[in-house]
Amino acid sequence: RYLELYEEITTRGLASVESIEFWSDDLIISRTGTGRPNIHDAGYILRCKTAVKSGVALYQDEEFKPRRDEVRNALDTIGSSNAPDNWG
Repeated sequence: RYLELYEEITTRGLASVESIEFWSDDLIISRTGTGRPNIHDAGYILRCKTAVKSGVALYQDEEFKPRRDEVRNALDTIGSSNAPDNWG
């Protein structure tokens, strides 16, 4: 299912390959299931000092949000079947 979504998004030009591969592959993975995702409490997460450092932590980069929005909007546009709206 991942490859189907990936191909449709990139073929239609809704999101770039780079936006998916480097910034947002997890968003596509989250839409490949057949129902609501299971969230598990993993307990305390140990973080190192670089977890918030710009240039190391990807989410600190100025491109992070726009690139992820690009892929999220692409998924919404194609109406991926495991979108939150379909979690009945």
